[in-house]
Amino acid sequence: MNKQEYLARLRAALACLPEGEIEESVAFYTEMIDDRVADGLTEEEATAQLDDPKAAARAIIADLPVVPRTVVLTKQRNRALYWTLVILGFPLWFPLLLGAGMLVLAGLLTIWCLILGLWLLAAGLLAGGPLGIGVCLWRWLWVSQPMVCSSWDRAFSASVWGCSACTGPWPPARRSCKCRASGSRRPRRPL
Repeated sequence: MNKQEYLARLRAALACLPEGEIEESVAFYTEMIDDRVADGLTEEEATAQLDDPKAAARAIIADLPVVPRTVVLTKQRNRALYWTLVILGFPLWFPLLLGAGMLVLAGLLTIWCLILGLWLLAAGLLAGGPLGIGVCLWRWLWVSQPMVCSSWDRAFSASVWGCSACTGPWPPARRSCKCRASGSRRPRRPL
């Protein structure tokens, strides 16, 4: 193995250390290999005389003080513990994650439905006024019957406005509706 391969493996084995410690250790081993190459050995012979990169990493970690060494060893062991907890906790965390995702999706759908509903309401109100006026004009011009407003006409404010706009200003078409107790309407006689 040449110098670059050796240092890459050493760097991978020391990945649990802080970056400063890794750079210091790699610089030390780079200098050791360069010194041996300067003495006349090839890179492969120089790296063969050194320890295996994993053994060198274990030696570097063993030379650390007690507290940093414990932290490093805990980080190395935590990977196995992490994946064990992920696999064993799947029946618990997956439904919770799925439920949270569904709540987010439901919130987004609610917001979009409200926006769509407001647009449809605006379109209905804009179309309802002219439509109500058109219906009143049609009845006034072609049917020539007294205006009879049913109870469902009141539900649409634009249509009621249209009816009152058509029947209000024109004296020949002035007809009004009177409500009975039952809710039906009949035309009043002009005075």
